[in-house]
Amino acid sequence: DRRGRGLELFGDVPFEASALPYNAHELENARHPYDLPQAHHTYLRASAGQSGVGGDDTWGAPVLDEYTVKNESRRFVFCFRGI
Repeated sequence: DRRGRGLELFGDVPFEASALPYNAHELENARHPYDLPQAHHTYLRASAGQSGVGGDDTWGAPVLDEYTVKNESRRFVFCFRGI
């Protein structure tokens, strides 16, 4: 925040994370920014990885193998602490 307070996230392997003022339902149902409610919370999401969202074109090509997360058992650990 403006006073220098925050969170530090760290884990045993690289991972993705986001901190947003809206939950997934609010974001999916808002057609415009002004449709979003007044923010009162911060939603923290952590993920071991994300598969690509599309192929080389806009006509339904599959995601390239190097950007595909394989369907296999995964485990990751992350921690956070105030700073």
